[in-house]
Amino acid sequence: MTDPKHDRATYNLREAFIAFLLRQLGEAYIWGANGGTAQDCSGLVTEAMRTFRALTEDGYKDKNAHGWMHYFLTRKDCCVVDHPYRGCLIGWDVPHAGHIAVCLDDRYCIEASGGSWTDYKHRGKLSKEDWRRKCVEEGAQVCVRTIARDRVVHAIVDPFLGLAL
Repeated sequence: MTDPKHDRATYNLREAFIAFLLRQLGEAYIWGANGGTAQDCSGLVTEAMRTFRALTEDGYKDKNAHGWMHYFLTRKDCCVVDHPYRGCLIGWDVPHAGHIAVCLDDRYCIEASGGSWTDYKHRGKLSKEDWRRKCVEEGAQVCVRTIARDRVVHAIVDPFLGLAL
């Protein structure tokens, strides 16, 4: 059997998944948002899973960070890995994943995270577009960051392992 990390079909799907996520760079981070012109961390993953339904048996059901980690940790072909690499999902905070990102390699990830303008208490004070713009100005957006080594990792999973393509 071919190693799924090096199988051509899996490689192509992994790269298309990463390319989709990279196209989301700069979108506003707003807690609770999932799609359109704003995302939160799990919303970013949900949008990617919605686009690449082959990665999940249930297609694209919306999940929070813990829900995505739980989904892959309980899959029959469990895909836990011991170090981050391209395409892996990484969840932080124990005992439940409170934040999720997608690894670009062993040092960097793409994630939706943000600052003080991301929650809904500020929403009523600005137009929708001004609110999104303010989020991005404050650094609350989909971006590439170093993988946080100072946070407790809940799990690292590879959603591409075990796929029958």
